[in-house]
Amino acid sequence: MRNLAAAALTLVALVSLACGSLLVLSGRGLLGHLPGAEVVIDECRSAGGGTVRLYEGNLGATTSYWYLATLQPGFFSAERDFFQAYGWPAIGAVECQGGEIELLGADGQVEFSFGIDRIRAELLEEPLSLYYGEPAEGRPSGPLPRVLGLLCGSPLTLVGAVAGLAVFRHRPRNR
Repeated sequence: MRNLAAAALTLVALVSLACGSLLVLSGRGLLGHLPGAEVVIDECRSAGGGTVRLYEGNLGATTSYWYLATLQPGFFSAERDFFQAYGWPAIGAVECQGGEIELLGADGQVEFSFGIDRIRAELLEEPLSLYYGEPAEGRPSGPLPRVLGLLCGSPLTLVGAVAGLAVFRHRPRNR
C-alpha cells in the first residue's frame, strides 16, 4: 500500500512540475494566452516549416472579439504571434499556400497575406497589431498573458516540487 501511495505521489509531482514549468516558461503556453477565452479556430502547416494557428478570443459581453495568428516553427519551439487584431477585421480562417500565409475574413476573402520570410524576419519580433482596423502600438493584449502564465504555473510548479520532495524524503533506504 505504501508503494502505491509513493507511486501516486511521484506521478503527481512529475505531472505538476511538467505542467507548471510549461505554463511558466512557454511563450503562449498550451492553453493560449487566456485559458477559456481563446480557441484555435483554424491551423495549417506552412511549406517553409512550422504550424500556423489562428485564435479567436472573447471575454464576454463587454469586450470585442480578437484574433491572433501565430507561428510555431517546430514541435518544441515556442509559439509566437505575428498578427493581432482587436475588434475588426474579423478573421475566420488561415491558409498556407506555398511560402505565403493568408488570413481570410469571415466572408472567405483574403484580408492579409504574409510571406513566411517576412513573418520570420520581422513580424515575430514586432507583430502587426490592429485595433478596430487601425495600426496599434505594441501588443493589444498587453502583459496580461505572461502574468497569467506565471500566476497559474508557479503554484503548480511549487506543488510538484513539494510532492517530489516528499517522495524523496520518504523513499526506502537500503540498510
